[in-house]
Amino acid sequence: MILLIFLMISLWVFTSDAEVLNDHILDYQPLNYNPHQLTKTHERAKQNTDPYLKWTFQAYGRTFNLHLKPAVSMFAPDHKLVMGDTRDDYVDTSHIYEGILAGYPASHVHMSVLDGSVLGFINIPGDMMYHMEPSDKYFKNAPFPSIIYPESKVNMEPFRRKKPTHKSNDGRSSIATLYDKLRSVARHVDDKASGKTTDSHSKMNNSSTNYTGSTNNHLPIYRQKRDTKVEDEHINATNIVVSNALPKDKNTCYMSLRADKLLYQHISEQKSEEEAKKFLLSMFANHISSLNCIFGPTKFKFRYQDTPYFSGIRFRLQQSTIIQECNSKWPCGYCLNSLKEDEYLDLTSRENHDDYCLVHTFTYREFVGGELGLAWTAEPDGTHGVCGVYSEVEDDKGEVMKKSLNTGITTLLYQDKMVASRVSQLTFAHEVAHNFGSAHDETSFCAPHTKDGNYLMYGAANDNFGRLHNNYKFSECSKDSIASVLQAIIKGKRHNCFKSGAPDPGFQVLVTSVISLCGVLWTRF
Repeated sequence: MILLIFLMISLWVFTSDAEVLNDHILDYQPLNYNPHQLTKTHERAKQNTDPYLKWTFQAYGRTFNLHLKPAVSMFAPDHKLVMGDTRDDYVDTSHIYEGILAGYPASHVHMSVLDGSVLGFINIPGDMMYHMEPSDKYFKNAPFPSIIYPESKVNMEPFRRKKPTHKSNDGRSSIATLYDKLRSVARHVDDKASGKTTDSHSKMNNSSTNYTGSTNNHLPIYRQKRDTKVEDEHINATNIVVSNALPKDKNTCYMSLRADKLLYQHISEQKSEEEAKKFLLSMFANHISSLNCIFGPTKFKFRYQDTPYFSGIRFRLQQSTIIQECNSKWPCGYCLNSLKEDEYLDLTSRENHDDYCLVHTFTYREFVGGELGLAWTAEPDGTHGVCGVYSEVEDDKGEVMKKSLNTGITTLLYQDKMVASRVSQLTFAHEVAHNFGSAHDETSFCAPHTKDGNYLMYGAANDNFGRLHNNYKFSECSKDSIASVLQAIIKGKRHNCFKSGAPDPGFQVLVTSVISLCGVLWTRF
């Protein structure tokens, strides 16, 4: 018999005008509850055989009745944590939950319980997305443990602002010059020997999350509505992913996510080492969950044809790393705020990352020009991006060294402020999409400027970005590019690092189950 833990918390509901938090969050409401009671309820759920958690509260004039369970599907069975010089083979992630909002079977809830505060989001398809964050991220000694705010009130300024059009001496824009430099430090030795000039990393000119007007070489294609059908059947965990091209037993990208010292230092200013560890683990999970919501429902298919297509792509966390100090293992670039964005990406690529599908590093530094992220872009015949292998590359000085180009970076700092969670989630998703082969949308077919807005990979978003229907979806251009890379992987033209994403053995669902918006299996209570 499933033991459910009920937690009913009465919250104050504010009906006054919008409460502006900062330049990024234009309306929020405090969540006033007993944090000790929430922590105790979580601890009781943690000790039960069937650790389900229910949390009901009110905010923004509505009742939120959350049905949650441990987020076991988000982590690899052998998920490890490297913190400083210590590697833990057992990592306690019991404070990280996922589930649904009762009454909305296609919804998706992700929430971490952090010593009484909460971090996560509530995604209600066709309605609204709400974000919850600890109050100490924005306040000192706040009388309330957490805040909640609707996505419609998040200022997406980092995504709307265009790159300055500074020109170099040869008349090229600064962004073009930046990517010329990136290409020069990552030319595969095999490509040079074969005389190849239009190699896989030539698409690096589209991999900066600043939504700049970079060139896109895609041919015009027509737009199609993607299928958002949600199944509501008796299913088992092996049926979470349905695809006619991507094998069910190899549909998951296992990632390594890292926090450098600058980010750890910022988080630990108001937290103990243990609290900072839990927060960073929760932040990683928060971004993985959001990534699954964006990639999971999407059918990646070629232009002008419906088959083959690739769907049900999932992401799991294989290893979490927190860099506390720089030493012989971690170069000083991870601890000093002195590298440009391309230099920092190159630094993260100098290790052997063959054990992972992708490796992304989160930092807390402000890059020149305001870029929030950067990543290597995949192509069907290259080794950059997803499933990239550690191999020799030559830089512009003729020096040869091995690098792993399945990497990306994301900073959480913008104009001296920590960005809202949704901003970093979209930055992360944008960079992962580059890793999977997507360039920026530039043609009129893929950047249509309609009332539904442009897509996630558009190069220079307008003032309504983040509030329109298409903003969190992939254009047909992006789907075509990513499908080409996935097909190359399936056909053996690229290394295949995808693995099974099935829940751990022993985690069984004994009652009616439903697939949520993000492809997560939840249990009907």
